[in-house]
Amino acid sequence: MSKKRTCVIDGRLRVESRILRYWYDTFNRDYFFGRLPKDAFLFWDGEMFEKGYGRYYEAAECSLWQMFPAISIATHLRYGNVFVSTLLHEMIHASGKMGHKDSFDRERKRLLRYKRIREILL
Repeated sequence: MSKKRTCVIDGRLRVESRILRYWYDTFNRDYFFGRLPKDAFLFWDGEMFEKGYGRYYEAAECSLWQMFPAISIATHLRYGNVFVSTLLHEMIHASGKMGHKDSFDRERKRLLRYKRIREILL
């Protein structure tokens, strides 16, 4: 078994989630056509409950010596696989669609055209 990846984000040591990595890599390959950063760091955040469900960190927001983007997902979403829609939401941000305006909404609608995405989310 390989060693888990770690990173310091928001002043705290984080450990990458293998579950989030699996789904990120799968969605990146199947629905984003491999365009998202392959080195993105994916982790569960137990303190996210009060701040929302997920967050996309651009590379510059992470630690200075580890320049890669990151996605955090609230730990409480892990149960019942509710995290998938939040992960997809943050992956849209990772694709360069910042904010929640027209380009973000177009990308969200594009993803919803895939039957498998609709089945996962509904």
